[in-house]
Amino acid sequence: MNEAKLIDKLSVIKTTRKGTDMPNIEELKKKRDQLTAKIQAAEARKSAEERKLEARIKILVGSAFLEKAKRKGDKGESLLRSIDEFLTRPVDRKIFKDENGKPSDIFLTLTEPKEQTTPSPTPEYEHEAYQVEQADDSVS
Repeated sequence: MNEAKLIDKLSVIKTTRKGTDMPNIEELKKKRDQLTAKIQAAEARKSAEERKLEARIKILVGSAFLEKAKRKGDKGESLLRSIDEFLTRPVDRKIFKDENGKPSDIFLTLTEPKEQTTPSPTPEYEHEAYQVEQADDSVS
């Protein structure tokens, strides 16, 4: 093969590699960066949702224990003992106990038993059966 034909073949190979058949490296890097950004955004959304659910669980668990303390009627003493074993930071302990070691006012407010209210009986004139009888009497 002569030198001119060899140069022609090499130029054909070079133009094919640089042609539109194969994307260039910069375009590939740009696509990679876009995909990386999309992945990071999706991971951030997922993480935020997990944190919201975790916070919701903690709130519900805390509410359940506060309600149990109210029903128990010991002004939250048993709950306070359990919490005291868990708390390690003085700033957190202050939320639950005052400087004398007694339950804080806010903690007492959250754990004091609710007043038992009995539902008032429905007056006879509001009762459903009475309404039906009234309707029947008015028809005749």
